Amino acid sequence: MPSSISILPINVDNLLHRQDVYHRLQTALAVNRSSPTAPVILHAMAAMRTSRDGNSNSEPDPPLAWGVDGCPGGWFYIAIALDATDEWEWCCGLVDSLCKIVERAGGRDRVFVDIPIGLPDKRNPEPRQCDLEARRLLNRDRCGTLLPVGKRRGTSVFPAPARETLDAKDYLDACAINQMATGKKVGKQVFTIFDKIRDADQLLRDNASARAIVSEVHPELCFWGLNDGHPMQHNKKQLPGRNERLTVLQSCWPQAKSVWDEICSLYHRNEVAYDDITDAMVAAVIARANLLNRFPEEPPRDTKGLPMQMIWAAREMVGAP
Repeated sequence: MPSSISILPINVDNLLHRQDVYHRLQTALAVNRSSPTAPVILHAMAAMRTSRDGNSNSEPDPPLAWGVDGCPGGWFYIAIALDATDEWEWCCGLVDSLCKIVERAGGRDRVFVDIPIGLPDKRNPEPRQCDLEARRLLNRDRCGTLLPVGKRRGTSVFPAPARETLDAKDYLDACAINQMATGKKVGKQVFTIFDKIRDADQLLRDNASARAIVSEVHPELCFWGLNDGHPMQHNKKQLPGRNERLTVLQSCWPQAKSVWDEICSLYHRNEVAYDDITDAMVAAVIARANLLNRFPEEPPRDTKGLPMQMIWAAREMVGAP
């Protein structure tokens, strides 16, 4: 009994100290959501929650779930702690290259990006299986019935360009190169994100650390999974579509609307558009899932060894608080 009494104050002191440190980290995160140091704070908070002995350095940092989307200002990201907690602590940021996100991420994090990973080329000109399957699912209802033209979201899945096409001087040149490589011209919408595709492709070809944590998602497929296999009914750039997607996000993340509002206040629309925010948020929610679905399950690889695969998750696998 005496030994128990002597130990008790030390444990209480340690507990109070940890609570004070954690509260300070929470406060720092709340006022620095978009700071480059915010992911460090988020990692530290997660480590304090999961460490057994109160020493946040005793184990590797618990992983974060990152959702990333290309935007007018570069790459927008939101990161959420992956460990189980009643509150989804988060941070966000805007960077000019994907490698800066990889630098801020931990080696066990999940970084899910809305960008084609693994590209066709002259030697491997066939369309990517993941693009074809995503388009098929998004054009049908849950029963497999083809939806009316205006309700199909398959058109949001653009055919990935051939790698050679990324060096094109202009759109006409891109069409000519892509047709020579794959037999088809390249879409104008895809051409507008060539710089993003080139950035991601170069990073993943050169950086083994990036290949270990970065995966491809498509926002509309993510929403399809969270919505029990039903594609979104409205265009994401219109108000009904924005509200529809926020409703789906809130079914998994009750604070999603307030988080979205806060992020909107941090950036101008010529930096990060409304739909860039919802797209990054849904990617982060999927990255937080307990069980991930991948197709193809065993992905083919392009001629540079990169997997051609998309990831999604069902709503019950996300682990809503």
